[in-house]
Amino acid sequence: MRFAAPFFVVAVVLAPAGAQIQIPSTPASSVAAKPATGTVGGDHSPMALAMLTAAEKDINSRLAAVGGTDLSVVLGRGSRGLYITGVGAVFAVDMDLVNTPSIGPFKTTISPEEKAAVHKRKIAHLAMLETSMREMMAGWGNRLR
Repeated sequence: MRFAAPFFVVAVVLAPAGAQIQIPSTPASSVAAKPATGTVGGDHSPMALAMLTAAEKDINSRLAAVGGTDLSVVLGRGSRGLYITGVGAVFAVDMDLVNTPSIGPFKTTISPEEKAAVHKRKIAHLAMLETSMREMMAGWGNRLR
């Protein structure tokens, strides 16, 4: 016990010393960084931001309705749209095909039977998702031109 008190005092006194150690900086590069001056793919996008936002909202609502009574779940903030010159509009979305049961304080495991049932429901929803996506892209394809 006699040793612990002086050791603690020494440790507290020396703690700020690490902040005073100077770390040598790297020498400045002879090549200066140049700011970006151009735009990628052209001066402006042929697609308005409002149109992309409307498409994102429509995609979110349609994907959330996939499955009828056994609804799918759109994760995060929903779909994200981006226009790429020469390619077109690209959309990405994270979703769960069915509302998957989760582990919690009152349910600590998921049985193999439940796993198989969820997998079967997801496979069934996959065909519905493909159909819904084709319909969405056909509808939005004419509007986004």
